[in-house]
Amino acid sequence: MPTHLTFWIARTNRLRVPHRSVSPIGGGVMRSLVLSGLSAVLLVGFLAAAEPDPELDHALRVLKANSIGTEGSELLRFFRDRTLTDADRARLTDAVGRLGDEDFNVREKASAELVRAGRQALPHLRPALNDADPERARRARDCIEIVESGVEVELALAAAYVLEERKPDGTTPVLLAYFAQAEDETLEERLLRTLALVGVKAGRPDAVLIRSLTDAEPSRRAVAAHVLGRRVPEQRDAVRKLLTDREPRVRFEAAEALVRAADRNAVPVLIDLLGEGPLPLAWRAQETLYHLASEQSPAGLTRETDRPKVRDAWAAWWKDQAKLDLAKVSFDEKGRGVFLVCEADNAGSQRPVSEYGPDGKRRWQIDKLDSPSDAQLLPGGRVLVAEASPSRVTERDRDGKILWTVQTEGYLTTCQRLHNGNTFIATYSKLLEVDRAGKTVTSFGPPEGGLFAAQKLRDGRIVTIGSSAVTELDSAGKLLRRTPVPRQNGTFARVEVLSNGRYLVALYGANKVLEFDTTGKVFFEVDVRTASSAIRLPNGHTVVTSMDARAVVEYDRAGKEVSRFATESRPFRVRRY
Repeated sequence: MPTHLTFWIARTNRLRVPHRSVSPIGGGVMRSLVLSGLSAVLLVGFLAAAEPDPELDHALRVLKANSIGTEGSELLRFFRDRTLTDADRARLTDAVGRLGDEDFNVREKASAELVRAGRQALPHLRPALNDADPERARRARDCIEIVESGVEVELALAAAYVLEERKPDGTTPVLLAYFAQAEDETLEERLLRTLALVGVKAGRPDAVLIRSLTDAEPSRRAVAAHVLGRRVPEQRDAVRKLLTDREPRVRFEAAEALVRAADRNAVPVLIDLLGEGPLPLAWRAQETLYHLASEQSPAGLTRETDRPKVRDAWAAWWKDQAKLDLAKVSFDEKGRGVFLVCEADNAGSQRPVSEYGPDGKRRWQIDKLDSPSDAQLLPGGRVLVAEASPSRVTERDRDGKILWTVQTEGYLTTCQRLHNGNTFIATYSKLLEVDRAGKTVTSFGPPEGGLFAAQKLRDGRIVTIGSSAVTELDSAGKLLRRTPVPRQNGTFARVEVLSNGRYLVALYGANKVLEFDTTGKVFFEVDVRTASSAIRLPNGHTVVTSMDARAVVEYDRAGKEVSRFATESRPFRVRRY
């Protein structure tokens, strides 16, 4: 980072993120409750009301730690203060021009002004990256580097989350005005969620949303199409008019909302975006189409593919789908039936992360990764990847272009994007959580011995596995429970917490996959050569990566193999979507 700009971070963009602590309600406490004499429904309702929301608690403390008020009026002021007026836009355009001034002090002041403006300055700075004046281009690049550190996004994510809880009057127009400059997909998703919750009450949409369908600002039309198309059936005729909007983002939001509402006329709009829309938007359109096509999906879209050819393949598929009932399609992100597989080997080995369809055929891959040990699909066609060596977590597009990165130390086994936008990471010797700026929020070592893998749960608990035990920790690293692994292993293992509270464990050294509870009682066991990861499917079957077999194998409840597909090299991790 340029030394002459670093002081501005401390002065204008420093984010203070307090350590999180979550009450360890759940686990053994909840499982020990006696249900006799109580209505299960009433009990569930009581627990839901009594258990604090760890994400809300964290958002509140982030805002307070940064001296941002948490009442409704104060949160609305936060977004108003960060929404550009016409005068602001003129001022920032002028500041970008002064980045190339002959006077050094003028250039310095212009840089400081643009950094203070935060993400609002990005649309003004980006055109200057290709400026003929090398000084202006260099300073624009330096400013963008600082602004995109993630500080402002973290604060806006927290403010939007609390707004969902507070729901003050006037939220909808304030967030609509701010949305155009969000400039971050995670933040856009949070704002859309908040607007869907506060902008439609008891089925009645805020009038400003209806007016926004014909607003001159494309971002407002896109938001209105997203919210009204999904939540207000009476407005869908008006949303359909946006299927031919001049802006690709507006067409996408209208089409996706209408497809989810079982409108067949919207599907060709998504298909057309594969050939002509901005690539990140085309990937999002393809994700929606994957839900429709399932195992019949045509080849995937990457930067190298012939986009018109991919579009035509999808158009040909759609032509044969006259009997496809969109009302029966599940748009659950975990319901597409595809597998994300990391293929890893010794440090320094270049291996891919790939998506395989239900038919076992590879759809796309990201090549030349250094022993990828974990990966997670993110919205917008992005992928979070953990590379065991050189120990870094990156967020990439489908072409492999790095969009965000965090460097770590030690052999890296786990990466997990959390709902608050932070990233949970596990190495052999450390558990840590980093915010969007890459700043460490929490960091601590395992309670005992080596750490092979970990998972962070929605209630804040962290579940880890070592060579001989599964442990549950609170969010600060305090040991809550230790369960010995029922079979001898001695080397790598991975754990997934099932919906029933049991552990599904792959034991590489023992060549086994086990399901057992917190007492160590085994409910499922199957022998799998060099099992490096295991997941449970909705139908009760178990999918396992066998490194020596170079295969991803599915077993039924009795432990009988029912299917498998081969991988190019040794599969280390599998996730299902």
